[in-house]
Amino acid sequence: MNKKITKGILLAILASFLCGAADTLLQFVSQNEAVPAKWFLSIRPLFAGIILLLICLMLYGKKIFSVFKDFRSIVCIVCYGIFGMSFNFLASYLCIQDGGNAAMMSILQYLSPLFVLIGTIIFQRSRPLFGDVIVFILAMIGITLVLTKGDLSELSISKISLMWGIGAGLAQALYLTLPRPLIKQHYSPILIVGWGAFISGLAFNIDRPFWIDTPKITPTLVISMSGIILLGTILSFMIFLMASKFAPSEVVSLTDAVEPITAFVLGIIFFSMSVNVIEIIGAVMVIAAITFLQWFHVKAVK
Repeated sequence: MNKKITKGILLAILASFLCGAADTLLQFVSQNEAVPAKWFLSIRPLFAGIILLLICLMLYGKKIFSVFKDFRSIVCIVCYGIFGMSFNFLASYLCIQDGGNAAMMSILQYLSPLFVLIGTIIFQRSRPLFGDVIVFILAMIGITLVLTKGDLSELSISKISLMWGIGAGLAQALYLTLPRPLIKQHYSPILIVGWGAFISGLAFNIDRPFWIDTPKITPTLVISMSGIILLGTILSFMIFLMASKFAPSEVVSLTDAVEPITAFVLGIIFFSMSVNVIEIIGAVMVIAAITFLQWFHVKAVK
């Protein structure tokens, strides 16, 4: 492995670590600071979108509006903003706030490639590969162990939190698949994410403007919100793009497993989260299954 690829892998690991750290901050904001979901969701995507679009303006100038050149592109970017980003932000936040935690949300969200695979099999009527079946069984066993901690008679999180966690995984699948037509037209990923976040922020602000009924603004809240927006949304994405310049995308994607691992470790450190051996085994099974799925399909394409 040459130094260039090694640099790309290390950058991708850093990006995933920042996402995991942002997930932990998200748990702190939703539970410790008791920030209302609607206010948080009005702030995060809007400001993230504005910052990303300002970066795009410096890089591309007036070309940032080229994504609105035809009706099909407009529909695609709006659907991405509403279903790919808004649903993602909403489900992730409520999964944590309604009795879950960042680690559990990250694991459920990490199942997104599995949802993409299932969608491909159903809607494109493609036959699953043998490896797909093995991965599905392994992931289901793993997630069952995580959710029950080995006791099948009860869940370790509330049913509402589980529902939103599964929703977060589905939303992440939409986040990955909806912008593909725009990417095929060679639009910059940062431009697509910038407009998606901005549209998502506008949608949330139509329902609940961020300046109405604001929670008590404390230095801790400001720092936490800044960390979520800057580290988990902007900086991590920029570093991930940098990583893609040094290492192949299929190699970079395998480092996604660092995010749920980070959320688990930080949850234990900062929230005294209790984890038993069965739960750890389940988490390892899920991460291994999805990592194998990504690797297996890269090999199949080649």
